Order: sequence, then structure tokens, then C-alpha cells
Amino acid sequence: MRNSIARPGLRAASLALAIAASCGMPLFGDAQAQTTIRLYNGPPQGTWRPITNVIKRAIEQKLAGVTVTIEPGGGLSNVIAVDEGKGEIGMVASAALFLGIDGKPPFKKATKNVRVLATLYPQPAYMMTFSKDINTITDLKGKRVSVTPKGYASEGVNQLILKTVGMSYADIEEQFLGEVESANAMRDGRMDAFMAMGDIPYSIVVDLASTGKLHLINLGSDHIDRLRGINKGFFKFNIKGGTYQGIASDYPTFGVSIIMLANAKVPDATAKSITRAIVEALPELQKNFQAFKIMTPKEMAQEVGVAFHPGAAAYYREAGLGGK
Repeated sequence: MRNSIARPGLRAASLALAIAASCGMPLFGDAQAQTTIRLYNGPPQGTWRPITNVIKRAIEQKLAGVTVTIEPGGGLSNVIAVDEGKGEIGMVASAALFLGIDGKPPFKKATKNVRVLATLYPQPAYMMTFSKDINTITDLKGKRVSVTPKGYASEGVNQLILKTVGMSYADIEEQFLGEVESANAMRDGRMDAFMAMGDIPYSIVVDLASTGKLHLINLGSDHIDRLRGINKGFFKFNIKGGTYQGIASDYPTFGVSIIMLANAKVPDATAKSITRAIVEALPELQKNFQAFKIMTPKEMAQEVGVAFHPGAAAYYREAGLGGK
């Protein structure tokens, strides 16, 4: 997570009044309005960044005079950034969110200042290799495995996957590489396997499957049940055969929900406007990203076991989508 945080710009009360007129009340105070919303996301080259660009534009169009700055982060570190108020909002994975809520490692304390705005889409886990000798997680012993960079939600998840079969990083040669770097390392023979969370379709799997050599490593149903017992943010997921070139059989795995989170101190009217902007951007997101095609506004309003921000809940109630 980057240490230098962009400070919110403050403008005169006249601008606060203009924003109040467009949103119903000032964004971050009565006398002055904060005109910058910091959105914690992934790295610039990551798969989340194009999605965030669409959401950024949607928020800026709905909240007159507001600028959204995209801050680099990861699924785990974003939970901390939003909890500590370094960012007003952030994209997180449900598994990382529940680790933070419960105060489990790698979190040093429970996160108490986070609230849900919307569920964006499901994201399944992929465990991939070119090696014919690797068919199960235990076959990774002694192998070179990319587990994604530290601070990524998927890196924390990968530790849990190993734990369900009695393994840890001590049993593999772990490498903390990014997605593209991991794919390149597999192509070059410098990496035996790659464990990551990705979309459907996941561009990394599409690329590697085009070689005709890729196969996906199965995690048994009992192991997935153990994962669900460890973390409420996991759920069973099935990727249909034929989704990827050369992979004809269904791939049973597990998934997490990608969630837009907000700091609890974000004013209700601001959270309500941000939530509205995200939900109303769904058609644009569906046009550009396959992962959103299965989503509906009602599914974006689904409860995940962590409290909605009151502003988000108010929007969902008024829109007839639920929200308590």
C-alpha cells in the first residue's frame, strides 16, 4: 500500500453551496465541501483499473464538482486504507473484508469503520499450471508458485488454500509476482504454477490457455468446505467447460464477491449519491466487462454479512432494491 496519500482539496463555501444544490447537502462538512474522493483500487496495470475508470467517471458525472482520485492498493490493503480513512471508498474482496472484520491475520486488529456500498461482481479462484505432474494442491510441494504480491486479497486467500491441505509457504517456493509477470514466467518456464483470483473470463487464463498446454488444478469439495468454515466471504463457484480454449470440463472452484466499501464517516448523502452512481453505471459496466453481465441492480444490493452504509441502504430502499 502506498504511504503517501493524496490530501482532499478544499474549496470555498460558494463551491460547497453549489455541490449542496446538486447532491442535497455538502459532501464532507457544512462550511466547506471536500471535492476529492479517494478510491482505493489495484495497481495501474491490474484487471481492476479499467473497471475503476468507469466507476470514477460515473461518480464524477453524478456528483457535480467532485473529482475521484484512484489510489493504488490491493484487496487486503484497501480494507485497511478505507478503515483508517486514508480513502473514502475502495474495492475489496469479500474474503479480505471478513478477515478484517474478524481481526484475523494478516490484520493486526479488527476493522470497525467500514461499510458496504455495493456488490460489484463475483470473482472465482484459479490455480493453473502447464505441468502434467501437478493435478492437486499437494502436488505443489517443492514447486515454484506465484501467489500474487503481498497486500493482494488473493495472496491471503492462497495461504488459506495451502492451509486446508496442511501446507504453508514452507512447502513451496513462493513468488510474489503480479499477474502479467506470473503469466510471462509460466510461459518462459520460470514458474511451475500460478494461484490467483480473476474475472470470467480472466485475461491471464485466456492468454495461457491459448498455448494449448494449460490446465486448472482442482481443489476438492471438502477443501472448499473447509475454506468456507474459515472465512464467510467464500462461496462455491463453477466455471463452465468451454469458457477457456482447450478446457472442456467444468472447473469447480470457489469465489469471492468484489465489493465497493466506504468509510463509516462518509456522510450519508455522499454515500447515497456514490451508490446511485455505481448502480446506474451497471449498463456501461456490462457493456465493457464480462464479469458484470450476470449482475442486476438487486444483486448489487445483496447483503454480504457486513452492514451497509446508511446512505447506501437509503438509496436501495428508495429504489425498491431492499436495504435495511
